[in-house]
Amino acid sequence: MVFYYSLSFFNQTSTNILDMSDTNDHIELAYEANDKGIARFNEGKYSEAIEYYKKAIELNPRFFGAWYNLGNSYARTKEYEEAIKCYLKALELKPDLFQVWNNFALAKKELGKYDEARSSFQKALEINPNFFPAWYNLANVVFLEENYVEAIEFYQKTLDINPDYIKAWNNMGNAYFNREEFNEAIRCYRKALELDPVNDLVWYNLACVESRANKATDSLEHLKKAIELEDSWKDKARIDAEFDNIKHLKEFKELVE
Repeated sequence: MVFYYSLSFFNQTSTNILDMSDTNDHIELAYEANDKGIARFNEGKYSEAIEYYKKAIELNPRFFGAWYNLGNSYARTKEYEEAIKCYLKALELKPDLFQVWNNFALAKKELGKYDEARSSFQKALEINPNFFPAWYNLANVVFLEENYVEAIEFYQKTLDINPDYIKAWNNMGNAYFNREEFNEAIRCYRKALELDPVNDLVWYNLACVESRANKATDSLEHLKKAIELEDSWKDKARIDAEFDNIKHLKEFKELVE
């Protein structure tokens, strides 16, 4: 099997999405609590971050940036229902925050609500068509629905904006792979490897597609590269049906010993 990069939350917490116009008497204390929450979040201390963001909101209930940050912290602790409540509150206060629409959609996806996720990614893109993480995440959702043609279209949209986005090149390769368009898959993986020559996951995926395309020599060479970079690929390759075309070869058996 080929391996893909999953969806990712956009964790922007800088002041350009914070409510700097509120005249609440406690506004400075709210900003201070929010800043402490950001510091804890960046240290991976999500439970502590949650308490600081709650304090910021208690001091200033209209602090939409703190609602957004609180949602991100709940998402990191996989409390997606709570995250959704926070994102909705942020959007109630400021509906044009495309970052929030993106993360709201991701939380919906984690709950298996793909249709709602798709429409929310599209909302983010209506607000900011150049926000490539939303194109990438939308592509991943339709990929999971096995709509590979549409996934390829959205990965390409991602790459039109950010042509150096390795994850999109890899995942677009996977979409082509699943459509058995092996030459296109190889092209995508090779582009990803031009950008990151030591990416063991992409080397492995390239070896998979080359095996399926009956390019045994190339497949063995690139599987060897993946294993040199990360030894655990041996175990995966040993049982991976994508290598059935070359498992009888002495060179394959030696690679996965």
